[in-house]
Amino acid sequence: IAQITKRGIAKHRFDHPGKISHEGSIVDHFARRFGIDNQIFKYYSVFQEQDTYYIASPEVFTFSTKKTIRKGLEFGKLYDNEIKPDNDFVQIFGRQAKRNSYEMTEWQLKKFLSGDKIEINPAPEIIEGFIIVTYKNLPIGVGRYNGNELKSAIKRERRIN
Repeated sequence: IAQITKRGIAKHRFDHPGKISHEGSIVDHFARRFGIDNQIFKYYSVFQEQDTYYIASPEVFTFSTKKTIRKGLEFGKLYDNEIKPDNDFVQIFGRQAKRNSYEMTEWQLKKFLSGDKIEINPAPEIIEGFIIVTYKNLPIGVGRYNGNELKSAIKRERRIN
């Protein structure tokens, strides 16, 4: 957490986005898609700013004495009722995924991290849409599966050559 002080008169901010309930929310959607028990999120606040959802501790969520650029970790975005979890979020919470997760080999990982598509064999626990990609049981990021290929969703500035 960083606090940057702006010179001038400090005004208290009491407006902040409302906390959304977990049931029927993006948390519930994420838990169903990836087979994760949504109880791991019960001690967190989840909130929306524009089209992006964030997750933070309740203390960070209620921090309103100073204007902040962003509070919390990006949870993800909804695209046409499909969740695209953020890569950083997946690296923390993706280990518990029981479905829509794919374990890569080393050569697949290198292609994936460079932004390439990877052909994967269909599996019953993987359905089309965004999936969590792992390597040696560690969550790496997110890709989009179309039934035959997995397209990297790693942010361009984080890709390797």
